[in-house]
Amino acid sequence: MDAKKKKKKKWIIALCIIAAIVILIIAGIANLRKKAMAMLENMTSTETATVEYRDLVSTVSATGTIVGAEEQTVKSTLSGVVVENVLVEVGDTVSEGDVLCEFETKTLEEKLDNAKNSDAENSLTTAYNVESAEQALADAQNEYQREISNLEGAIDRARHDYEVAGVNLQNARTTYENNPTEQNHSSLYTAETNANNAFNTYDQALDNLESQKVKLQEAIEKAEYDLKLARIKNENNSAEQSVENAKEDMEKSQVTAPISGVVTSVGVAAGDTYSGGTIAVIDDISRYEVSAKVDEYDVGKIQEGQRVVIRTNATGDTEFAGKVISIAPRSTSNSGSSSSSGGSSSLGSSSSQDVTYEVRISLEDQNDVFKLDMTAKTSIVTEEKDHVLTVPYDAVQTDEEGNAYVEVVDQDAAPVMDAASAEEDPAGDKAPEKEGSSSGQKNGKGSGPGMMPPQKGQESSTNPAIAMNTKKVPVEKGIESAYYIEVISDELEEGMEVLVPKTDSSLNDMMMMMGQRGAMGGF
Repeated sequence: MDAKKKKKKKWIIALCIIAAIVILIIAGIANLRKKAMAMLENMTSTETATVEYRDLVSTVSATGTIVGAEEQTVKSTLSGVVVENVLVEVGDTVSEGDVLCEFETKTLEEKLDNAKNSDAENSLTTAYNVESAEQALADAQNEYQREISNLEGAIDRARHDYEVAGVNLQNARTTYENNPTEQNHSSLYTAETNANNAFNTYDQALDNLESQKVKLQEAIEKAEYDLKLARIKNENNSAEQSVENAKEDMEKSQVTAPISGVVTSVGVAAGDTYSGGTIAVIDDISRYEVSAKVDEYDVGKIQEGQRVVIRTNATGDTEFAGKVISIAPRSTSNSGSSSSSGGSSSLGSSSSQDVTYEVRISLEDQNDVFKLDMTAKTSIVTEEKDHVLTVPYDAVQTDEEGNAYVEVVDQDAAPVMDAASAEEDPAGDKAPEKEGSSSGQKNGKGSGPGMMPPQKGQESSTNPAIAMNTKKVPVEKGIESAYYIEVISDELEEGMEVLVPKTDSSLNDMMMMMGQRGAMGGF
């Protein structure tokens, strides 16, 4: 009897557990259904915006540093001489021709005296063996040919890899566009990474070639100079030339400033043996400029003469006028991007280095607060138009043939109640209007007139219950700002209402809900 009671009790407990699970499942399904209906209502809602005249400005934003109008690195052609005096320090102001540094002249004077004495000339001849100098020159030339050949081979290989990566990227992009699956997207991402890496390798190979050319050429020039000097010393009738060379070296014992400005770097100290390199760096700060780095995707929009608005951390919100004065013909590679105009990268963001170009900007208004290397935030105005017909950027759609158009609301036609709303609201009451809907936004286009999103209740409206009668109107796209775009059409007038299509975010959320639905066994 007790065994039967225990068995009955177990059955009761099991049934209670099953009932609890069923209740939880039903509650979960109801919650998912509620969320899905809310998403569906949002997806089927209608948002409109008003066609208006605005002043539009399109800019490229770039961060840079304040630099002097000119910078000169001071070096000497002398080598193996001792620095006797350094007459400047960092921060000193110098004028063109001021002495920066002096080398000891004892050795130079001895060379000059010996050049004037034929016996001394003959004694110096043994120190400069023509044969060894010729061999040194030949070795330097052979080293140049060998290294350059190796580097050019590396460039050819890198160029080939880059071209192959480009073809693979194009194929991957085409495949993804034709069949946008997750696997094809992964393949496209890999192809983009490979293309970026191949480009960086190719660019680095080019840089290596240029730097090695300079280094090897310097070695050849030194060997040529040594050979020339050895031959001069070896010729009995070369005393006059030797004297001239020694005099030139004596004149070089004093290093002078090539420009007027401020000493920003000193590379030698008294007692050093100078064997080449930087003696000092001088910056002309009589007027300042801005050196900005512009991303490769934006640099094509930049032109000399474009006006620039500049701000610095030191001067707060004060704006200074500037003008683009030069654009570097060759890029520099930096980690992180320095400019923005809202454009998307065709190769994604897989590269660890971004290719940028230096853009020099004049500062039309000088300020005593400016210092070298201060951070400058610039907005380069690439295009601007006044009083043009505009709509929110997302209101412009593209048909299958690539033609741009907008959907204009027919104000004369009666609105049509959609089926879903008719079932839920048989009386035909309108859903309350939704305030504060904003137009489509493209980040980073800059600031200025026509670049702010619609203010709350200003021009856009949303009604999930009404299906509006619309007409497609072909347009030609003009200047773009952060939020608005110029539209050119004889059929558009100020005050018309246009549809602003929903983004893909609601559809993505619905797809996620569908996945949960499958896991729960249906709504």
